[in-house]
Amino acid sequence: MPYPRQTPDILIVGAGPTGLTLAHELLRQGIKPRLIEKTPAPSPNTKALGVMARTLELLAPSGITQEMLAQGVKVPIYSVFSQGRQLARFDFANGIESPYPYILMIPQLHYGARVFGRGFANFLAWVLRARSAQRLFMAALAHYRLSVEELDAVFHPLLHQPFVRSEMTRFLRAVSNRYTLEATQTFSRFHHPVLLVWGKDDPFFSSRLAVRLQQAFPDARLQFLSHSRAFVPLDQPQVFVQHLMEFVHAILIS
Repeated sequence: MPYPRQTPDILIVGAGPTGLTLAHELLRQGIKPRLIEKTPAPSPNTKALGVMARTLELLAPSGITQEMLAQGVKVPIYSVFSQGRQLARFDFANGIESPYPYILMIPQLHYGARVFGRGFANFLAWVLRARSAQRLFMAALAHYRLSVEELDAVFHPLLHQPFVRSEMTRFLRAVSNRYTLEATQTFSRFHHPVLLVWGKDDPFFSSRLAVRLQQAFPDARLQFLSHSRAFVPLDQPQVFVQHLMEFVHAILIS
């Protein structure tokens, strides 16, 4: 005798962030919904810039907020720079009455690796097959325009060697800001000279962060290089080597 199929009380169409959150909250209240989604698999692409205070408040009762705080970076002020000039400044702490007076930024690459495993690395490799995608990726890291031969040297292992994608997946799965925070606790006990060479046009790490890092060490020298992004040796190789040689020479004669 066939049993009648149970009809759920609620049907949720779309398994995006809103649909998944709604389903999660309903289950917490003892209500079993049906969740449907037209796409065959979750998207491996990165999404929002960060999580706002009100969202963190809404997710706190379920325990999700605490897990996100353990993995994310609290950003009370966010600035946008181009060629050493500040274009915009967003103050997320000013005027916000919330236990979370900041925007929470959560790195998404390692979450992609955790959720999709090797498939995430394969997707990145598929995207980076296009020369335009390779150039766009490198342009975010350096002003220097790599030749075709240099681009092939950089991306060939990822595109054509499966073990490289496996190792990248393993690395991304292990990424956690916990290790960075633990390391910062030891900086004040590092009583040796430190040289920090920082690109003024770095879109990921601002000059303010460079100063904070310098202040974390007892004996650190900070050099800003113009027309340089994150990959300073590519943008300013001669100036970078000059600073490095002067730094080593100063240590040897001291």
